[in-house]
Amino acid sequence: MSEERCRQIMFVNRWYAATLLSCRIGSVDRDELLGNLRVLCRGGAFAEYWERTAEHRRPLPEDSFGARAGREVDTFLEERVDDPDEWWVVGSPLM
Repeated sequence: MSEERCRQIMFVNRWYAATLLSCRIGSVDRDELLGNLRVLCRGGAFAEYWERTAEHRRPLPEDSFGARAGREVDTFLEERVDDPDEWWVVGSPLM
């Protein structure tokens, strides 16, 4: 991985962590969280980050906040592949 790509991956990691933390501490609500995650999922660096870190999310308890958010991200990434022009359309969230 190039140094530039490594920086991009680290940036999206921080963005994802800050987004989850913002919701957990109450500075953003669930709808804002989902909107931020949907936008984050648009980037190719995030898709690569998500794929590379899948093993880290597997042991999370199914009902944990992190696991629920992860399932939302999985859905957003699938939607991105299925119909890249409709990424902004809000569907029924799983959380």
